[in-house]
Amino acid sequence: MKKEIVHKLYMCFVTLFCITSIFAQQEIMPDTMRYRVQVNVTWNSTSPGWPDQNAHFSWMGGGTHNANIKFWEVGTLASPGIDKMSINGVTNLLVGEVAAEIANGNAEYVIQQQHWFCPDGITHPACGSLWFDITVSKDFPLVTMASMLGPSPDWFIGTESLSMLDSNGEFIPEIVHELFPYDSGILSDNSVIESDCCAREPLSVPQQDIHLITVASGELIGPGSLGQITFTALPPRIRATVDCLTLLTTSDSKLYHLTGLLDQYTIEILDANETVISTHTNVGDSFVIDTMELPVGLHFVRVTNLNNGAVVLQQIIKE
Repeated sequence: MKKEIVHKLYMCFVTLFCITSIFAQQEIMPDTMRYRVQVNVTWNSTSPGWPDQNAHFSWMGGGTHNANIKFWEVGTLASPGIDKMSINGVTNLLVGEVAAEIANGNAEYVIQQQHWFCPDGITHPACGSLWFDITVSKDFPLVTMASMLGPSPDWFIGTESLSMLDSNGEFIPEIVHELFPYDSGILSDNSVIESDCCAREPLSVPQQDIHLITVASGELIGPGSLGQITFTALPPRIRATVDCLTLLTTSDSKLYHLTGLLDQYTIEILDANETVISTHTNVGDSFVIDTMELPVGLHFVRVTNLNNGAVVLQQIIKE
């Protein structure tokens, strides 16, 4: 009898502790957020200005920054970094401009993806993944990125000082940004977009301002959106406490340790397509996930309450 009373008191304490932990975590808002950046290329052979071969968005370059600096802006002259990016697709000079502003205290992180982002049907060896991750802080909440439309004279797509914060200063869970084409104002002849266009293009003298490509501007491309960039906030990797469960990970994110009253839950390991890799029940009060045993690619853990079917925990464990 005494043991039963002690056990009930312990369970009440555990429940109270878990509820308190949940509310405490809801009140503490992180100062940084990781975002999954997904590039959707809708530019295709039915679009105006489709090039003669190997259409793509080139390298993606930019950074996270504050409002003290802009790396490109409509109605202003392109910087040397935007100049080179828009003509040959290489973003090293643009990234160098971001690095200089990091030293000046106006930017925080460089964004550099050195591969093509290709539409369906393009299988060039330079084509790479259509997603990557970035980290954004509340002190540097603006994201600027740019990528050349290849091949083209000097056209590009991207984001310009796109804020990841809402009007209350909190991170926005998801942002979908339409990719309308811009002209960097470097080259003057916009009547050709063959693969060797830029080798024979005359410079605009004087250099023109960056401008949005519209029907009135007369360029062949657009003027509609050529795709989207979606920013999706990712859950924290280090710790999660919810519904009397705690998920901890090692600093290298190779091992995850799930603890709590696990006999009340189903634990599933899934891949990026939400295909269930393994299912675990009745594991006691402790369960370890070794991510080194999982195949290459994105995986996440999902924990479901057996009593009400609610998903109480879902978190990426391998990328």
